[in-house]
Amino acid sequence: MPNIWAKAISRQHGQILERLGVHHVVLPEHEMGERVAHLVTGRMLDFIEFDDDYALVKTVAPDIATGVPLAQSQVRSRHGVTVVGIKRPGEDTAQLA
Repeated sequence: MPNIWAKAISRQHGQILERLGVHHVVLPEHEMGERVAHLVTGRMLDFIEFDDDYALVKTVAPDIATGVPLAQSQVRSRHGVTVVGIKRPGEDTAQLA
């Protein structure tokens, strides 16, 4: 089989599945728990982690970034955040930054 997917019930279970040759181990309960934890602890409206050090976050812009050009807000240099889209209130779709 070129791609084997399996659901693990714990991290240890996932490690066992990987040792058995499973290509993609999914931990849906654990991943949803992390996602909910991020959502309830701050200004995040949605959160998707797609790598160990990377996540896509939907949030309300902080006051320092509201009403100023994106480059002038310096959110990337100050906070290490890359803006990939902007949706203004009342608009149907987001603009890609």
